[in-house]
Amino acid sequence: MDSPEVIRVDCEHCGEVFQAAESMAGGMTNCPRCKKAATVPGLRDRWFRFVQAGMLVAVVALTLAGWHNGGLAGALALGSLGALVCGVMYVAM
Repeated sequence: MDSPEVIRVDCEHCGEVFQAAESMAGGMTNCPRCKKAATVPGLRDRWFRFVQAGMLVAVVALTLAGWHNGGLAGALALGSLGALVCGVMYVAM
């Protein structure tokens, strides 16, 4: 029988390094040392993956529109702006 995949977790409170099941990615688990809630890295939820893909498409579309309308300077301006806005929106979720 295969062993389940695990994710490395660093406790924000006490610094303990431990492992959590991959199914816990993006969630919370209790630290075995300090017993406080620790964040398990990763986003496994399909909604977040859909949002990530949509933001990537938006940045590419803005970069291409900037290139078409203003050459390299337009591509850099619109692409950077698009990436910044998408990044802020993603963090806010």
